[in-house]
Amino acid sequence: MAWDTAEIIARVRDRAELDANSTLMTSAVLLRMVNQALEQISLEKDWPWLHASGPLVTVATARTAATPTGWIRTISLVEASTGEALTRRAARALDEIVATGKPYLYSVAGNTIAVAPIPDAVYSYTHRYVRFEPTLTDASTGVPLIPQVYGQGVVEWAAKLALLKTKQFEKAAQAQKDYQDWLKRVVDNVNQGQAPLRIEPRPGAWF
Repeated sequence: MAWDTAEIIARVRDRAELDANSTLMTSAVLLRMVNQALEQISLEKDWPWLHASGPLVTVATARTAATPTGWIRTISLVEASTGEALTRRAARALDEIVATGKPYLYSVAGNTIAVAPIPDAVYSYTHRYVRFEPTLTDASTGVPLIPQVYGQGVVEWAAKLALLKTKQFEKAAQAQKDYQDWLKRVVDNVNQGQAPLRIEPRPGAWF
């Protein structure tokens, strides 16, 4: 379960003490800041809620395939029919393999996955990877992947951006500190597999 964008934006307004009728800090502006916050959090750690998988199919004589939209980094590449995992190697090592056959190695360079030997047939794999949060486009009903119990980090980072835009630099610095404190708690929480963090209620919200 996650907060929708209407709830996140309302919490950002409360956190940054923004006027709900401001023509500068509109919902559209705050939505962009929420998306920036989600992207920032995506890059902090391989969060379990951002793990994804999908098919990757090689073509005979072609060793490369593009990564999927929103991809950050690859976790594994597993042959779909056998469950055998390919071994990851540096891209340079694969470039030196010019033989054809059934691939058993893979590399990642830029946004491209390469396998070796060069495929001699069509092979299907399950590609497990970490992705970015999808960009939210609706300021009312959009729902991010990050669980509700960890949503305060989105609020803190977006509030920091809002406070910087309104030139409230001391408050922005405090929001940055609060975000770093949140990040440390959540990383420890996820690493240790503990119960989720307590949700902080928004003033006036029914919880």
